[in-house]
Amino acid sequence: MKEELLGRILVNEGLITQAQLDEALALQQHEPDLLVGHILVEKGYLRYAQLVTTIVSHQHLPIARNILDQRAKAGETLDEMGVPLPRLSSKEMATLTFHVKEFPVPVPSPSLEHIDMDSDTERELAEDAFSLIDHGEMEEAKQVLVQGLTIIPNSDALRYLQAWLLAEQNKPDQSIQSIEKHHPQYTRIPTLLWLMAYNRQRMHQHAEAVENYQALLHSNKPLPEWYFGLAYSLQHLHYWKKARQVYTHFIKISRGENKWTKYAREQVALIVREHGM
Repeated sequence: MKEELLGRILVNEGLITQAQLDEALALQQHEPDLLVGHILVEKGYLRYAQLVTTIVSHQHLPIARNILDQRAKAGETLDEMGVPLPRLSSKEMATLTFHVKEFPVPVPSPSLEHIDMDSDTERELAEDAFSLIDHGEMEEAKQVLVQGLTIIPNSDALRYLQAWLLAEQNKPDQSIQSIEKHHPQYTRIPTLLWLMAYNRQRMHQHAEAVENYQALLHSNKPLPEWYFGLAYSLQHLHYWKKARQVYTHFIKISRGENKWTKYAREQVALIVREHGM
């Protein structure tokens, strides 16, 4: 959500005054990295819970029009909650399940697309480690990264892959520390922001995760996984109605069925049954 729009909404809803907004905007001009909402919270003009609720309530969810239009033309059948009916038989759907104690939010897909690399050596090392990760050879990738960082200790690409491995190995606290130390501008890089959002969820920091996913959804090509992650944290923050809406949207834009669409369907039914939303 754009800063100007957020400010107008907060004023219109009586949560802050125009003078408070003007003060926050003036401060932001001197420190562009600060968000207006955070300035208002730090000044004591707004509670953090009010900020998150406002952003969530007014967030525009970009629609994957080509997918939705194709399904509308095909006459896709919706259930009474507006959720597309399963595209598999009940027997096939039953096979889609999470393993015991498996965290339902998908691990971010590793990518070097948004990571700057300054030399051929750095690129070669990063691509070697990435290839090993892609083939599931995590220990070998770890060794490449350790050796690579002795050669190029300030490599953004190698540090990113190292943080990704920590998250994949269920060490979200260490992954967060690595990102904050080596990538202080992570909010500007979708690959790192997604990884941070996932780590926050593993640490039960759902308000921060919601904020990260909201920022990701401003990207030109939002991924279905981001909607799922957003819905998961909204649900844990007890934003039942919005969680149901985002889970439903995730199901609509997902291609085919998988264990995440099944989980989303189950959560929509649970929210409607227990909270009437």
